[in-house]
Amino acid sequence: MARQDSVRSLVESTKADIVCLQETKMEHLSQRIVLSVLGSTFSHYISVPSVGASGGILVAWTHDLGPARSTRVDTYSASV
Repeated sequence: MARQDSVRSLVESTKADIVCLQETKMEHLSQRIVLSVLGSTFSHYISVPSVGASGGILVAWTHDLGPARSTRVDTYSASV
């Protein structure tokens, strides 16, 4: 929980519109988790699940930027 709070504090202090995280170490990222960690403005995201405790990618962006025109999720990459 402390790591999640640190991430949220950093995102809020920088006023980021796009967040890219690697090594999330999470097999499943739900919208509830994304909103909890990044804040309620990050309503759009794509993710690559981790395999066990290794890997994991999250790319999230605020609702102000709108939905992505195109996304692609592969085994080891995520593109918006």
